[in-house]
Amino acid sequence: MLNYLFLQELFKNILQFSKTIRGRFITSPRYGGEINTDNLEQIIQELATDKVIKEYPLALLLPPKTDIEYIREGSWENYQIILFFLTPTYYTSANKVQHTKWPNKSTGTSRHSIIMDWYDMKRAALDFLRVLDSLSLVATEQPLYRIVKGPVYIDPVSLQGVDRLSGVRLQFSMQIWTGCELEDYNEVDITRITIPKNIKHPIHEL
Repeated sequence: MLNYLFLQELFKNILQFSKTIRGRFITSPRYGGEINTDNLEQIIQELATDKVIKEYPLALLLPPKTDIEYIREGSWENYQIILFFLTPTYYTSANKVQHTKWPNKSTGTSRHSIIMDWYDMKRAALDFLRVLDSLSLVATEQPLYRIVKGPVYIDPVSLQGVDRLSGVRLQFSMQIWTGCELEDYNEVDITRITIPKNIKHPIHEL
């Protein structure tokens, strides 16, 4: 059955070719609570599945909510996807050294505004979604996933956490094909399961 691991690997494989994100992708186990902590950098290191040093910009996936319309046979499982595309405001990160982003040489400050961070991260988010959609159209014996037609929400976020992260929150819906095979039960054991009958609760004083 295709599930969270498929989703994680799919997103990671796409984002490794992003000129902006460059494979810096993590899955948040705490619904984005990491963004507002003072040790986000350490958490990113702990969540990293490879030895590549995680820097910014990055994409962060929140735990996706799912629902299944019909479970008796193979069907499409609905996923609500929320991704953050984030970059430090006024600074760029490289090997834990902060450099002023698009510096004004006369003042030593950054000319790269929060709105420019929104723009950069929105571009990365939309291009990711377009690539995700185009790959779903690749011919296979059984389609593995598809983007659900409907609204795509992109909300700007600003100065999150001690790293002052800005960017966008991307929300969209997709479906992943789920098979009908049982993995946690043996077929022969199902025939041995007893369905209870005539179970009654005795009358007693309350």
